[in-house]
Amino acid sequence: MTDRKKNLALAGVSILIILASFGAWKLIQDTAPKPGKKEREKIARLVDATPLEKVASRASWQTGGAVTASDSVTLVAQVSGRVEQVSAQAVPGALLKKGALLAQLEKGDYELALEQAQATLAQAKAALAIEEGQVSLAQEEYALSGTELSTSDRALVLREPQLQVAEADMASAEAAVKQARINLARTEIRMPFDGRLSSRAVSPGSYASAGSELFSAVATSEFWVEAKLPRSFLPLLDRDHEVIVSHSAWGNRTRTASILNVLPGVDSGDRQARVILSLKSPLDPEYGPIVLVNDFVTLTLAGREFDDAYQVRRDRVNDDGSVWVINDLKLRKRQPELLYSGRDFVWFSEGFEPGDQLLASQVDAAVEGMPVRVSGQKSDESAGDQP
Repeated sequence: MTDRKKNLALAGVSILIILASFGAWKLIQDTAPKPGKKEREKIARLVDATPLEKVASRASWQTGGAVTASDSVTLVAQVSGRVEQVSAQAVPGALLKKGALLAQLEKGDYELALEQAQATLAQAKAALAIEEGQVSLAQEEYALSGTELSTSDRALVLREPQLQVAEADMASAEAAVKQARINLARTEIRMPFDGRLSSRAVSPGSYASAGSELFSAVATSEFWVEAKLPRSFLPLLDRDHEVIVSHSAWGNRTRTASILNVLPGVDSGDRQARVILSLKSPLDPEYGPIVLVNDFVTLTLAGREFDDAYQVRRDRVNDDGSVWVINDLKLRKRQPELLYSGRDFVWFSEGFEPGDQLLASQVDAAVEGMPVRVSGQKSDESAGDQP
């Protein structure tokens, strides 16, 4: 019995220990603090911003155009003859002054023609002088006769038809002399303006017929450039402002051109407006880099100046014309009033509010009211970074 009692006592103690352990665990479970749901902390996006203020700025449009000669001619022979001489300076590319002799045709025949015309003129002058004497004598005789004749008879008596013939012969002889002098002068082929020879198609000893091409030349005082621009920019175009001209071969150097006129028709392909520009002294390095005919140059056309407008980079403007700004550390979407939309910049007149800053960072899934932090500016809110 003694062993049985000991076993029962040992079992009871074990049960008590188990109950006590369970009670202690239960007490700990009931009294321990329970974890609660913690709201996720909002993280403000770190962005860049730029000031948004009205400034005086000028719109511009960059385009390109091909250079052409303002004056370009093909010199042809106006009279026929063998080429007696070609000037040593008359080579392609030569820079020549107006009136410089390029080639000389044989002029012997034309000098003889002039002498013959002058002789004929002398005869006509003599014949006219004789006829004028006859007319004077006839007038005296008619006055002494005291007779009255009809108008037609009086004209015959006073030798008026003969006088008219003599005067016509005189005028014809004078015209023949002028024509002979012109033909003689045309045996000399001269430069029609200050410029450069483009080509030469004649040599000493060759025969030139009337109409034969001898030389081609371009004027060097001015070249033209035709440029195209959108119709939307045409009302803004400042025709008095100089045009900046550049070329890939010039490096950072530029020169200027001026606007001559707006052409009356649009381009048949893209329906853009066209303007003609003037390049003065294109081959003179003192005026800037040398420009050649058929060069394709880059042109920056100036528009009128906006005295008080917002100028925003084109990539900061949404497709619908809206602009993301930052105000009170939140994203705001503005729909400003458009003045002009260029290739690189867009100009607005109104539509922004005081305190607006232009969003200068790319923010994916931007929404109205999204909290942000502006780089370089202190914020009272403590938020973590999100790249």
